Amino acid sequence: MITTSQATPLVLALLAGCLILGGSKMAAATDPGLSCKVTGTPAGGLINIEGSIASKSTLDGSYELQIRGSGPGGSSNVTQGDDFHVDAGQSTQVGEATLTRNSSIDVVMTVKAAGRTARCNAHFGDA
Repeated sequence: MITTSQATPLVLALLAGCLILGGSKMAAATDPGLSCKVTGTPAGGLINIEGSIASKSTLDGSYELQIRGSGPGGSSNVTQGDDFHVDAGQSTQVGEATLTRNSSIDVVMTVKAAGRTARCNAHFGDA
């Protein structure tokens, strides 16, 4: 499993996109108290993309998960969004999609809660 994460204050900057090759992949953005994460887990010829949110305090907010894939078989655009609730010290999964692994996949997850905005970017597949 190859994992990477990068922390940055949510109000001051956006998390830069990351590229990780092979294995399970993850991109994360954090601030004191709130974090979001995008993971990509290979399963045969597919990759399962998931978003999750964690918080040190109980929070209610909203999220949007945008997934754009392109490959030999065409392209796909998936957007999921909804409200979420996360209890203090816990995490919650907020989105999921499965795409073919031979795609180049870009993911952006935006989380809004308690007057803050977090953004997690990830790239899976071809550079």
